[in-house]
Amino acid sequence: MFDSLLPLFRRMKSHEIEVKLEYKNKETILKKLKSLGAIFKEKYSLDDTYLGFSKSMSNKNKLVRVRKRDNFCELTFKGKAKDNSHIWKRIEINTEIKEPAKIIDILSNLGLTKIKENASKREIYMLGNLEIAFIDYDLPAKLSLIELEGEENEINDLLNKLGNLAKKVGEDYFKSFDKK
Repeated sequence: MFDSLLPLFRRMKSHEIEVKLEYKNKETILKKLKSLGAIFKEKYSLDDTYLGFSKSMSNKNKLVRVRKRDNFCELTFKGKAKDNSHIWKRIEINTEIKEPAKIIDILSNLGLTKIKENASKREIYMLGNLEIAFIDYDLPAKLSLIELEGEENEINDLLNKLGNLAKKVGEDYFKSFDKK
């Protein structure tokens, strides 16, 4: 069924490589990042709605996300993730949309189920081409993490430099979301 939805998306496929990190002291990590040359990029809030053919947010499933940021909305197809030591790789296809509620209604009528809604605040830093996002979720539960997105060698390099300031986490880290 997802294959029949692909024409809704831009033809260009992008591969996403990311890792999520648990941390204890944001200021210590920011000091380390700045010493490495990281620069502040932006701060914003996001509202996400995830849909799929199962009720699971597992990275083993294909998902569709409707994301709202200020007056900008996008639809994203997220392919199954391949996990290599908590470094997730997946195809992600995005396209801008104008009426997110109608897109959610269309997808629901095509048989997709609303799985989860998330609300988060993000603070983004760049270290070369590596994006470092401090994410604070407010919905469905309070949860803070760092998400690194970039090339695998850049991610591993930064992980080595951070040492024990942060540690990789897997899907289990999000179990508090399942309780809400």
